[in-house]
Amino acid sequence: MATSRPPRGGRWREVLDQAQQRLAKAVLAAIAAGRLDRGAYQQWLALEYALCRVDQRALLALADWHRPQPVLRSAALAWAAEIDEHASLAATAIRALDGIAAGPAPQVEAWRRFVDTASGSARAGETLGAVALHTCLMRGAARSAIAVVRTLPFAAGTAGSHLLCRSLSQAGPACDARESLLQAYSATALAVGAQRAAAWHRSALAAAFTTRGETP
Repeated sequence: MATSRPPRGGRWREVLDQAQQRLAKAVLAAIAAGRLDRGAYQQWLALEYALCRVDQRALLALADWHRPQPVLRSAALAWAAEIDEHASLAATAIRALDGIAAGPAPQVEAWRRFVDTASGSARAGETLGAVALHTCLMRGAARSAIAVVRTLPFAAGTAGSHLLCRSLSQAGPACDARESLLQAYSATALAVGAQRAAAWHRSALAAAFTTRGETP
């Protein structure tokens, strides 16, 4: 299953690299402090599920925006389909934990409002930057920390399937198509959207990691 590659160089790449490093640091610190227990992990998965659904919504809106451009529209639709799979894996992982996660964090609602406002407008590049940031977030410098999470007893097997899928990087025609979609927007717009997404995700994850104790 292919995942998108970020545009090479520039501010967008810097934002992504910094976000991956911060995610790795936050995850490892939570593990060391005992804050990433079963309950917090489930809240993390719930966050990722909600954000995947928002990302999917954004890409479907972008696909509609690119209706006169079949190649870009096809790339957006294929990307949305992949994110739908990511969301399904997150839902499966939550069920594997036999618990009920809390509702979406306020940061998710802010992300959703941003998508609803920007996707069908001249700010669509910002939306795509946010989606691409989230798609790539668990790769790069974050991949080793994600691997550590998957060694925890409650994140093994099916419960860790979402994180495993999100941390993998693959090449192929689908990646090339998404690169073309990303390159259709300005690097500045992509960076602005990525910065928004990085800040929202960092805040929401911090909140998730305050949820301690076993989930019934």
